[in-house]
Amino acid sequence: MTRDFFRQNIVFLFALGIIAVVSITYNYHIRRQLEDIYRLRTELRIARYKALTESAELARIGRQEEVERRVHAAGLDIRVSDEPVFYIQRRTRRR
Repeated sequence: MTRDFFRQNIVFLFALGIIAVVSITYNYHIRRQLEDIYRLRTELRIARYKALTESAELARIGRQEEVERRVHAAGLDIRVSDEPVFYIQRRTRRR
C-alpha cells in the first residue's frame, strides 16, 4: 500500500520538496537583504551625524569673529574695513 501511494503521488511529493527548498532559499535571501538594510541604515545614520558635525564646525570657523581672532593670532596685519564696499544711494522719485 505504501509503495502504491508513493508511486501515485511521486509528482506531488517531488513538487512539495521543490517548494520547501525554494521557500527556505527565499527566506534566507530575505534575511540577508534585511541585514543589509539594517547595516546601511546604521551607516547612513553615522554619515548624517558626521556631516552635521562637519557642517557645524565649518559654520563655527566661518564666523567673522573666529576669522578675526585667527588673523590676530597669526600676527597678520589685516583689519576689517569700517566702510562698506559699495554705497547704495536712493533715487528720488520724480513727481
